This record gives sequence, C-alpha cells and structure tokens, in this order.
Amino acid sequence: MRNLRRVAAAGWGLAVFLASFVLVDVAFAFALPPLYAFQITPKLRHLEQHRGEFDVLFFGSSRVLRHFAAADFDAQLTAAGHPIHSFNCGIDAMPPPESFYVLRQALALRPGARWIFIELWDIRSVAAASSLEVKRFIHWHDPRHTVLVLRRLCTDPRVPVGEKLARASIHLRAAFTRGSQIGRGSEWLETILPPQRKGPAFEEPTPWRNAGGFSPGPGEPMSGDKRAQYERSVSAVRAAFPTTPWPALLREQAAVLTREIRATGAEPVFVVMPTVNGGENYADSSTQGIDARCISLTSPERFPELYDPDRHNDEWHLTARGARDFTHALATEFQALLEARPNPRKGEP
Repeated sequence: MRNLRRVAAAGWGLAVFLASFVLVDVAFAFALPPLYAFQITPKLRHLEQHRGEFDVLFFGSSRVLRHFAAADFDAQLTAAGHPIHSFNCGIDAMPPPESFYVLRQALALRPGARWIFIELWDIRSVAAASSLEVKRFIHWHDPRHTVLVLRRLCTDPRVPVGEKLARASIHLRAAFTRGSQIGRGSEWLETILPPQRKGPAFEEPTPWRNAGGFSPGPGEPMSGDKRAQYERSVSAVRAAFPTTPWPALLREQAAVLTREIRATGAEPVFVVMPTVNGGENYADSSTQGIDARCISLTSPERFPELYDPDRHNDEWHLTARGARDFTHALATEFQALLEARPNPRKGEP
C-alpha cells in the first residue's frame, strides 16, 4: 500500500511538473516575439509592410533569389500591356519543406497577390548536428512541417537506415526546441528588465529592398574543370532529357498548396528551373493531377542562353547577365500564359 502511495505521489508530481512546463511554455510563446530567422524574417516583414502592393510573389531558393530580377520582369510585362508589380521572396538554401513553411507564413499575412510562383523542387530531409545551432533551421520545425520532413525521410530509398535515424533525431530535437522555447529566456528578460548600456542593435543587411527582393550573384562565369564538367552535362542533356514524374509526396503537397493559395484569392504557378539534373526535369503539372499552371525553363533548345556556361557561376547558379536572361524568359512564358486565358482583359495581370 505504501509503495502504491509513493507511485501515486510520484505520478502526481510528474503531472504537476509537466503541466507547469506547458503553462510556462505557452506564456513564453505569447510574451516573446516570433523567433527571428536570418533572411526570412526581414522578407516576411517587408511583405507585411507592403500588403496589397504586389501582384506576383516568387518563392524558392537561391535559384530564385539570384535569378529573378523583379524590376525587369515588371517592365517587360507592363510594356506588353500587363501591368505587374512583383517581389522576389527567394532565400538562400531554402528547399522544401522550409520553402513551404515560409510560403504559408506569407499567405497568413494576406499579401493580396494575384499570382504565387513556387520553385518546383523535391522535399529534402538533410540535417546535421550543427543544424541545431542555426535558428533558421529551428524556425520551420512546427508540427506540420516536421511531420512532412519525417515522411520524406522514411520513404527515401537512397538514405540508409542508420542515417535516417540520425536525421530523424535531429529534426525531432529541432521541433522540441521550437515548441518548448528553450534558449529564449534571455529574450524574455530583455522585455521586462530596464534597458542597459548596449552596443548598436544588430540589423541584417537588406540590399534587396530597392531591387524587389532580388540579390544578384557574382558576375564571373565558371571556368576550368567546373566549366568542362558543366559543358559535358549540357551535351548529355541535349542528347536526351526526358521529363520525370513528380515524386508522390511532392505531388500531394503541391495539391495542398494549390488549394491553400487559391483560398487567399491567388493563382499558383509552379516553375521548373533550368537544370542538367534529370531528376528535376519535372513533367507538366497537367499530367500529374495538379490543378495549377506550370512554367518549365529546362529545355536547352528553347532556352539556350540559360545553358550557356558564360552565364553560369556553377551548375546551379547564373551570373547577373544570366539572371537577366532568366527573367526575360520567365516573363515571356508568363505573358503567354496570361494571354492564353479565355478572354483576357487588356491591362490586367
């Protein structure tokens, strides 16, 4: 009997501890500002400050950030009779599920865009122990996107079981850190304690503000062995470059995103970026059961300038000159999409 009482007391103490932990966590969640994520937070704040000003938002990785010159895109379409105001929401090293998380954060701001462009890229599950030291990695690990990355990890046949377990542990720890507000006590103290003498507050450089979110990459083209390898890859693509079906999980999530984007009054457009990776030459959305438009810029025959090594820093990234060509090609394809609609109205995006 005495042992039962001890067990009951221990259980009651554990329950009180857990309840207290949850209550403190909830209090912190309300008291603290959202976790700051490098590059992401400034762009989301910019969208919030300019709500309703943009017709087109383009989400994706550095291949968007450094390739989509919003001002050039707007000028070309406006000259063609389709006045557009666009913004580049690209972020360095941001594949799904992080890009999906950021897109959803932006949609929650009700930005008022008419079109949402999304870089079409497969969901990635890469994680290392050092990732847990990066706030941006912690930032996107809410329950929804943590489950998504774990689903991708479990179904990826290329990752050995041991590596899957290691990555899963890191993603789960990131989710726990995010949900428990661990390590953010100092931020809370700063909100209630009198200000002390401090150095200048950190302010992230945002050179993209005056360029519609665009940050051009280096201007020097690739050279040496890197250039030779890229030229061989382009030759192989010219010989044979069949399209590939969308992976099942990506297809599922694209359908969900399509519904969520439409719920805000916008139209989704998936963009297949120039690539020499056969696994990224995705088939048109209409063949994948996705009710959304798709623009593909992968053909070296249709878009030879986007495969010119003189316009590439590396296999993935274009120079500033290449970015202008990319923007021109995307604007031309989008104009064709607009004008293919039934009875498009002149002067309307």
